Amino acid sequence: AGAGLSTDAADGGDGGDVVVTAGKAFGGNAVTDIGGDVLVSAGAATSAVGGTVEVTSGFSDATSSGAISLTTANAGTAGVSGGVFVTTGDTTQGESGTVAINTGAGVQGSGGDISMTVGTGNMGDGGDIIGV
Repeated sequence: AGAGLSTDAADGGDGGDVVVTAGKAFGGNAVTDIGGDVLVSAGAATSAVGGTVEVTSGFSDATSSGAISLTTANAGTAGVSGGVFVTTGDTTQGESGTVAINTGAGVQGSGGDISMTVGTGNMGDGGDIIGV
């Protein structure tokens, strides 16, 4: 994506976006006409460690860094919204990978919060937070 063209303080121009969108399914079959997937995979390795998939928000010299948002779309008239899954792989020898959720340290301020919220339901209770 392109960069802003000027260092002008009033409006130097925004950096360009990178947008990747999979194809829309137009068919009327609710089972087989599925929208396209977006797949991102790092490289495999025969002997050493496989590649990493890293997503990093934008840095600002002057103000806040950008956010990272993982959101599933709302469900249609019949169905449920998609889930969000964070899963490490299995191992045949040694420990499996760690799932870590961390907030940054605050200098002249507090560290960030970790918030977990379950949805409400119009028929029965809302979801549960389950610790195992």
